[in-house]
Amino acid sequence: MGTRGLEIVRFRKRYYIRHHKYDSYYDSLGKHIVASIPADSDQYRKWLESMRNHYASTEHELEDQVYEIRNGPEPDERDHGFDELPTEIPKRLDDWSIEFFYIINLDSEVLTMNHSIHWKLDNIPRQGDLWMKAISDSIYKGKPTVSLDMCSEEHMASLALELPQPDPVIPFDACLASPKTTINEAWSVFLTHALAEILVAYSFEIINFGREWSADSFPFRELMFAVVSVAANQVRFYDYRGQRCQGECCRAVRSSIPSYAEDQWVGDSVPLHFGSMSHRPGKPPGSSPTETIYWVEGVVVSLEMVLDGKAVTKAVDWAIQQGRVNFQVVILSLFEVVFVEVVRGDGNKPFVKVSDAVDLSPLRAEYCVTFGAELLRHVAEEAAEEHSLRIATIVNALLNSMQPKKLRRSSSSLHTPH
Repeated sequence: MGTRGLEIVRFRKRYYIRHHKYDSYYDSLGKHIVASIPADSDQYRKWLESMRNHYASTEHELEDQVYEIRNGPEPDERDHGFDELPTEIPKRLDDWSIEFFYIINLDSEVLTMNHSIHWKLDNIPRQGDLWMKAISDSIYKGKPTVSLDMCSEEHMASLALELPQPDPVIPFDACLASPKTTINEAWSVFLTHALAEILVAYSFEIINFGREWSADSFPFRELMFAVVSVAANQVRFYDYRGQRCQGECCRAVRSSIPSYAEDQWVGDSVPLHFGSMSHRPGKPPGSSPTETIYWVEGVVVSLEMVLDGKAVTKAVDWAIQQGRVNFQVVILSLFEVVFVEVVRGDGNKPFVKVSDAVDLSPLRAEYCVTFGAELLRHVAEEAAEEHSLRIATIVNALLNSMQPKKLRRSSSSLHTPH
């Protein structure tokens, strides 16, 4: 029957996607994929090595023929054989017409089905198709689960990175403060809306894959750099309507025109798709710094998975070592943000004003293992205008016109005692 699905292989963090128009049910495409993975331990290791070698070769070919942008003839990306060019941020996965998703993760050795079922690749419960019989609906729409009454946990895996225990200590004189800002100009309103749209547009990827991303990973760095760049007014906006559409940028149009980067990025073409692996020789892909801590418009931006006293101390120390005395810091995870202002205190010692962790968007880390994708999109869109507007204006003000009065001392006690 006409049930669409995606068969995906993940290798070295990149997703290689193939589209199936028919029979993508568990008992059809799902059974075919499970059967293709050897059950015998020795055969499995040989298969795994063969698969990794194959995709390493494919990655090399794409790098040589498509991703590396050189002067000369335009590269032809139409014959790579995948539904879209492999990337670490695959937008094809949020297509609502797709009903079944199968990800063979060669990095973590996990078989993921519909984003919420994770089987150990070398220990799938095959006898009597137990893997399929154990799949059941959860209380969350769009998120199937596995019945523990039918299948033991020894067959299951988790892709979420283990988070360190929060360390509340800040070894500086410090106080708790509250961020404050206002919007007075139309352009600030536009930037705020654009920032909120980024978080809505990539809510699917953040929820389904965000707990797999370390702070130095490509998706984490690119998304957060996009957020701070918009907030700091360090971006240019183009209207792609009427422009020659590139294949990666306009998925709905499905143009066959290649999405290579040109010397003139905006002429008759729009820029590269966000998350593209294309790059100039000797340069990494993407727009973000490869580091997890850097300056943007005189403000320290630090990327962390846990926002605690240790994260604050790290960012403050980093700036002090560069000779800075009075400065501001924005510490970002995928879900929260902390604002810091450092001034010269008594005895010329640093005095740190720090906010509590503030929600960056309506998305929450706990949604990664609960809410269904459709519900997540609805929640994000419903809350974006009110919630993200408030957070985005704070980021915008702190990055563009931070003044000592922007952080007000709070009457509550400091939550990160030294």
